[in-house]
Amino acid sequence: MITYSSDSLRKLASLAFVALFGLLIQSQAVSASSPEEIILTHTNHARKKAHLAPLRFNGQLRKVAKEQSISMAKTKTLSHEVNGNGLAARIKKHGYAYRNVGENIAYGCSPSEVVRLWMKSPGHKKNILNPKFAEIGIGIARANDGSLYITQVFGKSALKTKKK
Repeated sequence: MITYSSDSLRKLASLAFVALFGLLIQSQAVSASSPEEIILTHTNHARKKAHLAPLRFNGQLRKVAKEQSISMAKTKTLSHEVNGNGLAARIKKHGYAYRNVGENIAYGCSPSEVVRLWMKSPGHKKNILNPKFAEIGIGIARANDGSLYITQVFGKSALKTKKK
């Protein structure tokens, strides 16, 4: 017969919980990829192949991208303007101070294929592989007919970040 102290049993139970919780989180992270995460993964894969730093999600840029996709889905048009406002005005509205910005838009394709298609277009590819961009916002909206409208907004903040 093996005996354990209550302290040992608590430690053992804690380790088992941490291991089980870690496996649960890992499996959810793999199976629950959002369409935006799929697009970011493909975008950063293309950047990695070109020896560029990965892009990070930015909440303000995401709002700009989402607004763009919703507008395009409602009007069923592919346009770089929303209510007559170009990218610079839309970014300013959401409070993102920038040095560099760019935008890719698409419709009628899936999140898993859109980056491949953009990479075949010189202008879109230039945005994806632009070393001046550090952040990204991705927005997706579905039109009444079921087609997807997808927007990538790229940026580099004008705000200086503190180095630790």
